Amino acid sequence: MINAGIQLNRIFSKADFKRGKIPGPGALASSVGPNGDSREYISVQLASGQTLTNGLAFTIDGDGVATLGTAQPSTLFGGRVGILVLSGSAVDATQTASGTSFAWCQIYGKAIAAVSASVTALGGYLSMGTNGHLIGVIAGQSASSQVDGITALATQAANGLLSVLLQYPKFQGGPV
Repeated sequence: MINAGIQLNRIFSKADFKRGKIPGPGALASSVGPNGDSREYISVQLASGQTLTNGLAFTIDGDGVATLGTAQPSTLFGGRVGILVLSGSAVDATQTASGTSFAWCQIYGKAIAAVSASVTALGGYLSMGTNGHLIGVIAGQSASSQVDGITALATQAANGLLSVLLQYPKFQGGPV
């Protein structure tokens, strides 16, 4: 695991990758904040031509390739989920992935996540919505979008971003 010193707040180009500015997809990194809070990240490869904002949820396959989240098929049972890190604050940073690009997705610790609507249940579990935005868990919801390991830490989203706790999120349930 790579420790502090990683640059989290940007999209990396293929040239950056070749220069060693970000490790290959699937590499893990960790950091410890000033209050002793730890966070863990995974480096991912992104599809080109996407306009990305801080806090979007991605599905991550075994090769470290990230796909902008949406309700996923049941074949992703146990599939990983990460939150894109483009800014350490609640500021809605926006960047464009042109060509083959790389970034860091957070998988553990306190994070900022994009949500599609206000989440009103403090401590409520969140699941995958559309276009990488998280939604509150709804009774009777399709098993294909249920994610285990993302918990709301606030009751209201500010500017579409919400403070969450990540505990190695992954899709739950089995193939239907």
